[in-house]
Amino acid sequence: MQLLGNKPIRVLLVEDDAASARLLQARLFKLPMARFELVWTGKLEAALERLNQEPFEAVLLDLSLPDSDGLDTFARVHSQAPTEPIIVLTGLDDDSTALEAIRLGAQDYWVKGEAGVKTLARIILYAIERKRAEEVLRESEQRYKHLLELTTDYIFTTTVKDGQVVSTSHSPACLAVTGYTSEEYAADPVLWYRMVHEEDRPAVVQQAAQVLAGKPVAPIEHRIHHKNGSIRWVKNTTVPRKDDRGRVIACDGLISDITERIRLQEERERSRQALVSALKDLQNSHRELKAAQLHLIQAEKMDSVGTLAAGVAHQVKNPLQILLLGVRYLANNLSTSDERINTILTDMRKAVTRADNIIRGLLEFSASNQLAIKATDINEVIQQALWLVNYELAANRIRLVKELAPHLPALSLDKIKMEQVIINLVMNAIQAMPQGGSLTVKTAVAQLPQLHPHLLERTGSGLKSGDTVVMVTIEDTGPGIPEDALTKIFDPFYTTKPPGKGTGLGLTVVKKIIELHGGLVDVRNCPQGGVQANLFIKPQSN
Repeated sequence: MQLLGNKPIRVLLVEDDAASARLLQARLFKLPMARFELVWTGKLEAALERLNQEPFEAVLLDLSLPDSDGLDTFARVHSQAPTEPIIVLTGLDDDSTALEAIRLGAQDYWVKGEAGVKTLARIILYAIERKRAEEVLRESEQRYKHLLELTTDYIFTTTVKDGQVVSTSHSPACLAVTGYTSEEYAADPVLWYRMVHEEDRPAVVQQAAQVLAGKPVAPIEHRIHHKNGSIRWVKNTTVPRKDDRGRVIACDGLISDITERIRLQEERERSRQALVSALKDLQNSHRELKAAQLHLIQAEKMDSVGTLAAGVAHQVKNPLQILLLGVRYLANNLSTSDERINTILTDMRKAVTRADNIIRGLLEFSASNQLAIKATDINEVIQQALWLVNYELAANRIRLVKELAPHLPALSLDKIKMEQVIINLVMNAIQAMPQGGSLTVKTAVAQLPQLHPHLLERTGSGLKSGDTVVMVTIEDTGPGIPEDALTKIFDPFYTTKPPGKGTGLGLTVVKKIIELHGGLVDVRNCPQGGVQANLFIKPQSN
């Protein structure tokens, strides 16, 4: 017998007698059956160090050494080299110690001086083979145990005779799923029933009865009590087996452990419920925020009462003074045919008209912030608004260009208020082009551009750069707005129009209405001239 091909068999000899060690080395070297490389050391500590540093196929160990004696010597070597076969060297009168060493894990023993070196060689070779076989068996058992632990299915068979259960057998994999062995099931005929969770037993019994009756049944999922006390979920698939007469002679079943799947499903359901709850909370928060925003807008308007009152006094004072002077004049001169009466009456009419426009603007600005919201096509709103200002467009020689994108997503709008927004912006553009020009109205689905952070923050719209929005653009070819005025155009009563042409409330109202719709309005000068007003509104949620 020769192991490892032509490689020498490295054996560590632990023997305190140097002469015996040299003799043994020489005699093993001459043997033809195998090539031995004997490494000698005379003390235990030196042997432990060699075992720690070098590989050996076997260890020849004398239990009586200068620095250790008896079974403790074997225990220390075996602990240092648990996978190497150890052959104990003993004297003629020390068989009992050698046998105890074998009981503790030594592969064999050799009585010095009793048997020849050929016998020792065979002992070494057989010890190596046995140790290897033991390692293979141990690894196989570990793999089997590991596979058994990973097993999530097992098969059972119930034998039936004359409609009655005779016996039931469970495959060994039942241990991994239920914690019980096949033998335990065989010894306890009702274990399968007691193992089922109390609440699920009726469904399991019903399935068993239907199978025994020869009816095909769908798999059921139920809980079981594992032997370790835990609750497991299994899928129970059972089918009847019949003889050539159609009689049920057995039931074959497959039990699959689905505990992990159920756990993941429950986690997903909990996550879904948490998400639904969070969404409801978010919707409630959104409604509360919307209400708070409406209250805030109203509060801000109340804070600006002083400014509004001053503006009203300033704007209305002169028209009222003209009316007063006119009334006095008429009172003193009604009996005359003075031609100036017509002029005075004309001035009075203009003053009254201007006062009326101012009052109307204030009413619009102070009107209720509640919106009559419904899903609306913004293109229809724009078409209606442009139809209402068609006369002004024609009278001022304005060329209208419409680029309305088809199939826009619906928007949640108050149609009347949004028409007001479009009309205000279009009328501003018309008034900016008294000598005629071009007015372009466009709609599109776009990504919200990179706007100034302050614009996004102060509106409280919740929009952020990159959001998908419906964009409405109204662009004129007028002279534009002075740069120092762009930051003031939304202030109440601020206007760049000539006296008598505007109240300064149009854009203020536009901004409030758009923000109530959760949108943004951005007005800027075009590089090529003119003004571009952009409305950004988020599409209606599905």
